Amino acid sequence: MRKMRTKIGAMIASAMLAVAMMAMPAGAATTYTPVQGGTFEFEKYLVMKTDASVPNVSFSFTIAPGNAGAAGSGIYAGNDPRVQGNPVFTGTGTETGTAVFQAGDTTYDTVQVGDSVSLPSGHVYAVSPTSVSFADVSFKEPGIYTYIITETNSNVLGVTYDTTPKILQVHVEDNNGVLRIGDGTNTGYVLYQGETNDKATGFTNGYSTHDLSVKKLVDGNQASKDEYFEFTVSLSGALPSTSYTVDLTDAQEETSTNAINTTAHTNATTITTDAQGAASATYWLQNGQKILIKGLTNGVKYTVSENNRTLANEGYSASIAKVTDDP
Repeated sequence: MRKMRTKIGAMIASAMLAVAMMAMPAGAATTYTPVQGGTFEFEKYLVMKTDASVPNVSFSFTIAPGNAGAAGSGIYAGNDPRVQGNPVFTGTGTETGTAVFQAGDTTYDTVQVGDSVSLPSGHVYAVSPTSVSFADVSFKEPGIYTYIITETNSNVLGVTYDTTPKILQVHVEDNNGVLRIGDGTNTGYVLYQGETNDKATGFTNGYSTHDLSVKKLVDGNQASKDEYFEFTVSLSGALPSTSYTVDLTDAQEETSTNAINTTAHTNATTITTDAQGAASATYWLQNGQKILIKGLTNGVKYTVSENNRTLANEGYSASIAKVTDDP
């Protein structure tokens, strides 16, 4: 009897152990210490014709949680319970950031290493970086966390906006029980062109401009071909505080004196708009000479007038010979 009780007791103990083993998961769950994010930087590209000047203009962006993947995919929205905190743009501390361009910014006529920008022939581009801080964001578990970065269409004159939202993925990995962003080699931040597999480094905008040439022609048997004639070029509705280059290759920077132009003048090599986007400049041209105002923003209004009073004093009559608005 004692042996039987011992055998029964052993069987009960074995059964209890089996139940206990069945209650235990195949692998004990890891309790992670949350990992904080770092900083992600993306680029803002502004593409323009080679002869255009970089305008004073800024662009705005917003960041919001993205979409989760299918169940079990390990892809989570940026506002998943596994995440605490929200990313903000560096410098603003909010979910809205800016990229600023200024006149005189460096431009590139070939695509630089690491830039995902398309550059048509005869064009250059300027770059302005923008960064998002994840310093106050904690990720509690491994996974891919998604965010959407969108550019705001501010309807700036002459600008074509990048309307494709970018998907930012933050890769959080388990490194021997310790969470980290990336795999130790890659940063762990990957930007995509919308819902595609095409990676991006930023947003690309176009800046559309045209050139305006003004030429002086003098006709008549008694006309003096060495006289200088006064023209006034006025701009309105342009971008504020923006400079436009004036090509004087077919004119002169310094003019001499003659019967009409009794005082020497200097033809300006730039026209700069004021805070309201307006500007005015005077130019003196001889027969056959012309000025070329380069990189005028598409949509700018302009007028070109000649000083008719001076002409009348010398017996000339004025008419529009040719004003060319190049596309």
